[in-house]
Amino acid sequence: MKIKTTVGATLRLVAQLGVNLTGMTNPVYFVFQPTAMVQRVCAGLNASPEFQVTLAATPDQSRTATITNAAAGTVEYDLTPADTAVAGNYQGQFSYTDMAGAPHLFPAAGMIEFEVAAFCAPESFSRVSEFYEPIRAMVGDFRQPWMFEDLALQGVVRSVLRMGLVRGYGLGANGLEATPAIRRAEDLARLVYHCAKILVGPTVRGQSWGGRAMKMRTNDQREFWLELQSLAYYADNPAQCASFQSYYAWVNSLAGINVWGLMTQMRVESPVAVATIGTAGITINTT
Repeated sequence: MKIKTTVGATLRLVAQLGVNLTGMTNPVYFVFQPTAMVQRVCAGLNASPEFQVTLAATPDQSRTATITNAAAGTVEYDLTPADTAVAGNYQGQFSYTDMAGAPHLFPAAGMIEFEVAAFCAPESFSRVSEFYEPIRAMVGDFRQPWMFEDLALQGVVRSVLRMGLVRGYGLGANGLEATPAIRRAEDLARLVYHCAKILVGPTVRGQSWGGRAMKMRTNDQREFWLELQSLAYYADNPAQCASFQSYYAWVNSLAGINVWGLMTQMRVESPVAVATIGTAGITINTT
């Protein structure tokens, strides 16, 4: 599986070498190079299969790793912004020499592959300006000059956060970021829906003109606004019982209410039991 990061980011790589490193004085290195430096070589024109020559023995980059648990053989290395400064595909291995002088690579077969992308989708949204792109995508504002200026979007996002339309989130003290940072996709969607409603609302009916023989309306967004209204409503009010697997589970989750006693109609079918009275006493048979 390829690990992905972005240009200038830090990335922690952790490996469990499967050997006890206690007392070892030789350092452990993480060696890596661009994938383009890996060459494929064939023994002959018709040779099969093709084999791969890796350059781990002569790495392009070599960094000292940290032993975090010697007994378990756990090591780690943090790729620095300098390591990820250039976008591209990379692969590497952890390398060490044991006390007997024998070299080892981890993984012994294959490589640790990672990709440094020029752009990586954010895992969270915090700054007000980070919401501009999804809001513009929702209202169809794709071409410059923008239909909605940055200051207009800023004002709408700040207003939505201040008014508490996205439960659990507010506006930071500096007025330029959401607090806490929005990480869940559904919370981002709720904020975008409410912002889009405010932006589209003043011009929702579009423009119309006409005469005795013809009437025309353009840019009518009433259906779109109603769709936004529905999306915002269902985002704020999820379907009832959505978190329960069955009606039975929902009933049993209600505390303090004997729902079965209130909603169950009791019906008795006779005979329930047979009572035998004799000198030995009374015997009741319910079978």
